[in-house]
Amino acid sequence: MNPLSHLKVFADHLPLQSKRMPVLFTSHGSPIDIPLSREEYPFWNSLHELGRSLEKEYEVKAVLVVSAHWCTRGTFINIANQQQQIYDYYGFPKHYYDVKYHAKGTPDIAHEVHKIISSVRETEDWGLDHGSWPVLMHVFPQANVPVFQMSLDYYATPTYHYELGQQ
Repeated sequence: MNPLSHLKVFADHLPLQSKRMPVLFTSHGSPIDIPLSREEYPFWNSLHELGRSLEKEYEVKAVLVVSAHWCTRGTFINIANQQQQIYDYYGFPKHYYDVKYHAKGTPDIAHEVHKIISSVRETEDWGLDHGSWPVLMHVFPQANVPVFQMSLDYYATPTYHYELGQQ
């Protein structure tokens, strides 16, 4: 069975959805802004409104995050059921490390990515780094949408990553 056949079998068991989810690119902004509320930092409020709009217009099943903060040798996908929150910044006051986002993973969908792109290796050795959870905690503040993350291969070319995205 070829990779697209695997995806078809998996997709055939999902509930029908009339619209395709958009691909989003966003910055997490400055780490200085992480503990700020939506009222204190308008960008967070924009993300919150985006999440409300997405949930209203689409059946959001999961989010695949590609973060520039998880660079590896080879490409990995996190298959953990519970996503570890990674504070990959250092030297900030204690309240920066008190911010919590308890996202669940989606191993079934992550396994499907591996089946489609066999060169992507599965791991539970990572979680959600500060390139992802500060954004997600405003887009989906209830952490009710499963999330999984894919690494960037530090040693691969931009063409490799572009073609990976095409798959």
